[in-house]
Amino acid sequence: MEEKKFVFFLLFSLQTILGVSSLEEVINPKQVIPQYIMYNMTNTSKHGVVTLQDKSDDLPHWVLSAMKCLANWPRSNDMNNPTYVGFERDVFRTIADYFLDLPEPLLTFEYYELFVNILGLLQPHLERVAIDALQLCCLLLPPPNRRRLQLLMRMISRMSQNVDMPQLHDAMGTRSLMIHTFSRCVLRCAEEVDLDELLAARLVSFLMDHQQEILQVPSYLQTAVEKHLDYLRKGHVCILSLQILCISQLQVANSSQTSLIRKGDYQLT
Repeated sequence: MEEKKFVFFLLFSLQTILGVSSLEEVINPKQVIPQYIMYNMTNTSKHGVVTLQDKSDDLPHWVLSAMKCLANWPRSNDMNNPTYVGFERDVFRTIADYFLDLPEPLLTFEYYELFVNILGLLQPHLERVAIDALQLCCLLLPPPNRRRLQLLMRMISRMSQNVDMPQLHDAMGTRSLMIHTFSRCVLRCAEEVDLDELLAARLVSFLMDHQQEILQVPSYLQTAVEKHLDYLRKGHVCILSLQILCISQLQVANSSQTSLIRKGDYQLT
């Protein structure tokens, strides 16, 4: 019962944010797995990254170590190997090869249409709407995919802003290289379509710039579900209470947006 409430709240919140009467054209509710939503919202580290109970689904240790190395460059605390000329390029290629070899994109094939539709919101005057919509959409992902996406976005965002990062490509800057390398790993269609690469690049660029907000658990959704369950326990069952709580919590969230600046080494997980 609780799992169904999470699905209802998420989809209703997404519908409210997008301002549409129905989500039928962008998502099939039968695709949504409530256990994924609940897991992604309740199993996180202190930094907001999904933690996996089944470690066999996690990134290999050597990939995670390589990602921490570049995210914290030049303070490669988790890498005990001596560096050499071109070391950072080899580490980057190791990470890229891992993600490029994954059998499907991190946003999954089945949610391709959903994320492509969200791309239409990537305009300056709709930035807030796009962030809120992506925040909800990313909760639909299988937990291993969400974790990989969180770690990847944190790493490439950190690398792109690091003035001490050595040049990783002879012809491209770090940000362009990150987008060019990982776009296909994040979003692509099961069948190649025109402009697929361009659409993925736009989305990855936006995710890089707003990853901290997009990939956190929306507090208003958690609060709304908790309040509704409390109503049910007290016997105050009202079908409209679901919608009222969602709208009220969305309004509270949108009026109290804050940004956090962390100092020191960047924690991937």
